[in-house]
Amino acid sequence: MKIYNFFGKIGSRIKNRSLKGFVKNLWIPLVIIVCVIFADLLTKTIVENNLTLGQSVVLIPKFLSITYVLNEGAAFSMLEGKRWFLIAVTTVAVLILLLYLIYDCDKLTVLMKTAIALLIGGAIGNMVDRLAIGAVRDFIEFIYFGLDLPLLGESFAIFNLADSAVTIGTVLLIIGVIIGHHKKEKQDDKETALEE
Repeated sequence: MKIYNFFGKIGSRIKNRSLKGFVKNLWIPLVIIVCVIFADLLTKTIVENNLTLGQSVVLIPKFLSITYVLNEGAAFSMLEGKRWFLIAVTTVAVLILLLYLIYDCDKLTVLMKTAIALLIGGAIGNMVDRLAIGAVRDFIEFIYFGLDLPLLGESFAIFNLADSAVTIGTVLLIIGVIIGHHKKEKQDDKETALEE
């Protein structure tokens, strides 16, 4: 019953908004989502078409290489071989984030909209790979200047643009939650302070 009431509130709140209001509040996140997905899939395709699996091209010696690998798991190869589980979790996460973005689009700060858009774009970018080829195409490799660091090894885990978007989105989301993620909260606090 509570779930029904929750979705009923979402539906009524969305119905009460005009198309112009949605466009005004959602155009930035939608552009970010499309750009992240496009840039991620484009760079993966360029790497796949120009490198063989496992091949590496050094861009900055002892610091940055393009190394083409397939990752069947999540970040840092966790949950390897759990393709359908990862697709299911990603789908649910994307739907929840989209629903929240649509529901609260008029109240969220630009920082929060950007964070959510980066998370959605990155998640979809990697999910397309999992659906299409059963693994995620990774290629960005940072090397620790030839050092073999304790617990870290010789290089950072190989990743892609979608992973970068998810990481940046997560950091921005945490910052947004800490400093205040709703525009109106700040206005309400000012009004309360003035009344006192």
